[in-house]
Amino acid sequence: MDYAVASQIYTCATEAGVVVLDAHQGKYSIIPIDRARTLEGIIQGWPTFPLLETFASQHTAPPSSLLNSLIQGGMVTPMTDLRLQMQKRTVGFVAQDAILDALAARDTPEIGWRHVMTFSLSVLYATFMLKRRPFEALLHNLQRRKDCHTRAPAQCSVAQIREHVKVFSWLRPFAYAESDACLFDSVALTDFLFRQGIAADFLVGVRIRPFAAHSWVQAQGFALNDLPEYLAAYTPILSV
Repeated sequence: MDYAVASQIYTCATEAGVVVLDAHQGKYSIIPIDRARTLEGIIQGWPTFPLLETFASQHTAPPSSLLNSLIQGGMVTPMTDLRLQMQKRTVGFVAQDAILDALAARDTPEIGWRHVMTFSLSVLYATFMLKRRPFEALLHNLQRRKDCHTRAPAQCSVAQIREHVKVFSWLRPFAYAESDACLFDSVALTDFLFRQGIAADFLVGVRIRPFAAHSWVQAQGFALNDLPEYLAAYTPILSV
């Protein structure tokens, strides 16, 4: 391989082609499947379509205009940096179960001033990172903090995670509306859990028809701020 997906680029394969997220610019684009398949095996980190029938284009060289446009757009970079060869991405999976069912969500948790302070800091964090910093900087910050938790993991049970999520859910209406705020809510919840010593997963997924992007949080295989049946419509494009 002579090329690799650039560090700020996230991709996933869908039925329509490859969806590309430029985290630096915060923009999405779609490369149709017939053109996207010509790049398989040429660009390290490029999605493949193993479940689809083999296209004749798989065995032909990609159009130079396509490859050049990706290079000029900063989406693909020559393999001149050896560190790129070691770069691996995990796009995650969609959880099959929700951490809170309808009954548990109605139970009033015990909320103290420390919870309120932590929640306030998480809301401020989400506000600052989403309004003052590029999306790429947010991802780097979350990854760095998660790596710290991974090196020194806290033993936290599903029941404890459930209680933290319940506290967050009860405090949420005092700060912002949950509807139409999936990104803000997911960033704030991820930060809230980090502050509790829980290395949660922040995910972004996409759907094609109609195109939409959505973010949510998972931990230990449970969806924390959304319903699995809704998330099933999305293909994860990044996981931190």
